[in-house]
Order: sequence, then C-alpha cells, then structure tokens
Amino acid sequence: MNNVPRLLIFPYITKLRLKSRSRTEEFSVRSSFTDNSTHLIMSDNFIQSFEECLKSVSSDVFDSFQSLIYCKVVKEGEKDSSYYCSSIHRVEVQYLDNKSDVITTRFIVKVLPLGAKGDFLNKYGIFEREVYIYEKILPRMIELLTQIKDNNTKLAPNFVTKLSEPTSIVLEDLSFSGFKVPNRKVGLNTEQTLSVLGKMARFHATSIKINEMNPELMEKLKKTSIHEYLNSFSIFFAVGIASLGEVASNWSGFKEIAIKLKNLKSTIIENTLHEYTKSSDGIKVLNHNDLWTNNLMLKYDSNGKIIDSTIIDYQFVYWGSPGIDLNFFMYTSVDNTLRKESWNFLIHHYHKILTSTLRNMEVVTRIPTVADIHNEIIQKGHIAVMASLLKGAVIIAPPDIVDIDVLVADTPEGSSYREMLFSNPNYVEMIKPLLQEFYWMGYLD
Repeated sequence: MNNVPRLLIFPYITKLRLKSRSRTEEFSVRSSFTDNSTHLIMSDNFIQSFEECLKSVSSDVFDSFQSLIYCKVVKEGEKDSSYYCSSIHRVEVQYLDNKSDVITTRFIVKVLPLGAKGDFLNKYGIFEREVYIYEKILPRMIELLTQIKDNNTKLAPNFVTKLSEPTSIVLEDLSFSGFKVPNRKVGLNTEQTLSVLGKMARFHATSIKINEMNPELMEKLKKTSIHEYLNSFSIFFAVGIASLGEVASNWSGFKEIAIKLKNLKSTIIENTLHEYTKSSDGIKVLNHNDLWTNNLMLKYDSNGKIIDSTIIDYQFVYWGSPGIDLNFFMYTSVDNTLRKESWNFLIHHYHKILTSTLRNMEVVTRIPTVADIHNEIIQKGHIAVMASLLKGAVIIAPPDIVDIDVLVADTPEGSSYREMLFSNPNYVEMIKPLLQEFYWMGYLD
C-alpha cells in the first residue's frame, strides 16, 4: 500500500541518449547544482539527501538511478500570501540511469519558513500534519477508491519524500502533467465546480471508511490546533469585520447589517471556534479546511474541456462536519451567480458522489441524506462569513499587494492595510449581496 503514490512520481520524463560520459564530466555538471541563489535548497546537505531519495525511489520504481547530474530551481519561492505556510520551489532534476540515458523531471519542494512563522508552524505541528496526510492517509484513500473500481483517484500530487535540512517535503510537479491553478479572480464555472465537488466527496467518503477500519490513523488528526490557528488570525478577523462594518454603514440600506458586523468583532473568533469544536451527532469527515481556488489544480483536454481536478496543500486538515469544506469552497471559489442559482444542484451532486462512494465501500456509518448535508452547511454558517472576509484579502486583491504578516498585525500599518483591502471596489461589489444573504440566513447574529 505504501508504494501506491510512488508508482507515478515521474509521470512525465524526457530521455537523451549519451554515447559516453566520463566520471570527470559527470562531476563537473553536478557541481552546477550549487550555482543557485536559493541557498536553502541548494545546500550540500540537501544535495546529498535528495540524491539518496532518488536512489531509494528509483530502486522501488525503476531500478535505474545511477547518478545525479544536476538539480536547479526553475521557479523561485512564491511571495503570494496563498503560500503562507511554506516557501514553494519548482526544482528540475536531471540524472543518469543505468542505460546511460539522461532523465529529466521536475518536483515541487515545499520548505518550512524560517523565523517566527516557522516556529509557529513547528509548535503546532502544521507542517508535520501535511506530511502525515501524504504518507499515511492519501495512499489509503487511493487504495480504497481503486478497490471499488473508481478511477477518479487523483486526490493530490504524489508524495516523493520528506527532507530534514532544510525541513521540506518533495512532491510531484502537477504542472508537468498538464494541471493548472485556476484564476482566483474568476469564479469556477459549472464543470469546474462539479469536478472539485466530486473530489471533495471522495476525500470525505474515504476518510469515513478509514476511520471505521483504522481509527488509530485518524486519532492524530482529531487532535487539532485550530484554536491557535484561529487566534493567529484573530486581529484580521475581529478588526477586519469591524472595519467592514464601518464601510457598510455608508451604504444605503445596510445600517442594520453594519451594526451586526461591528458587534461581531468581539464574538467572531469564539463563534467560529465553537463551530469547529462543538460536539454533535452529525456526519464527521476529514476536511481539507483550506479549500479554495489556489489550493486546486485543474486539467483540460485539447478542446478546453475539464478532464480532471485535484487538491493541494493539506496543512490544516480537520476532523469535523463536511459543512466546513463546503462553506469555505462555495463562498470563496465558485462563481457567485452559479452558487446562488444552482446551490441545490451543486450540493446534490456532492451528496450523490459522497453516498455512492460510501455504499460501494460498504461503510457501517449511517449514510447522510441530502437534507443532512444542507443542515451541516447551515450549522457551520460562520465559516462562510469568515471565508468571505478572507476572500477580500487574498483572492480579489492583487497578489503584489497582499502581505499576510501585515494583514494580521495589530499595528497602525496593519489597520491601514485592512482598510485599503476592504475599500477595494471589486470587494465591495462582491461582498454586498453576500452580506445580505448572511443577514437573511442569520449568520451575522
């Protein structure tokens, strides 16, 4: 079972036959590995660890790795706020196999940040949580789907290895096989949304089966640090929603909504934490818990028709109501008109995939009705409010002006920054109908 994700870690490689290569030439090419400005992942320790990784993986899959020729960063670490929990590097690797072929492939290397941010992630095991998902949970999910002859198994990029210096994980580069991150400023259309909801449903369903068969695997994920995570963003959510209330007070017909927003300043974190942690008899699944456009990748055919989707970044997985993922995804990533006009159709699609997968796996857990799913979404309504607030900061705003560290800072600079974000005309246009919707649903109480 542990080899399941490894079978495809080099899905797209190129070969070049070399008639001869001297040992001297090999070392001279390999030395270019260190001629890169990204010193954290170009260190000697990283080189050695990465080469050992390739040897290990190759012995399991190809039995062909002979020696590393070079490794270079082809895309530097992202500054985008969507990568708050790690620095992302695209690394190209070229190595010599035992047939004197030169193999070229690419990986994604996610490096734990240095400094206070890294200390925070280490303290609450957020980085290790993602490693655990890739090593222990996703392979089991893929195996379960394969057993019921469900070919829609691309739940995530394939995991290659984890490295200790620097602390990092190495993943398949999905872009190498044609996957693309959708435009976060444009809401997902019907086909895109249905594809993602199908993947979400399979992820949720298989987590239920794993919890039945091997509950010890899920125990670690039920011990959450969500309280600390929410507290780290408390300034943004509390002050941000009050700032939004000030802006809304100037809009015609929004007086009562503005008052409710200002009142939420003192309760939004408490209310949201309650939504996460309160005990209920409802359905429980493993939530991705950060399911929005930038954590999705889509694949299209030559005619532009979507043929697959997958989910990335599993740092914040959380055992709880499926209403968490459904609210967050629907209110951050789906086209607003589609969400409003086709809500019941979309949720019915999610429910159909969820329940058919559960039945095919012959779970003993009670299979939820579509009404149960709607109720879970309503019960987690505060997630929708927080997701919409977040949308103004990191989805609608231009990437070059988004700075998470300033966003959550309790400083005059942070206050001015949040005011700028919530005054964005595009955000105002988006949030007005949402606030009315939340008001009518009682989510602002």
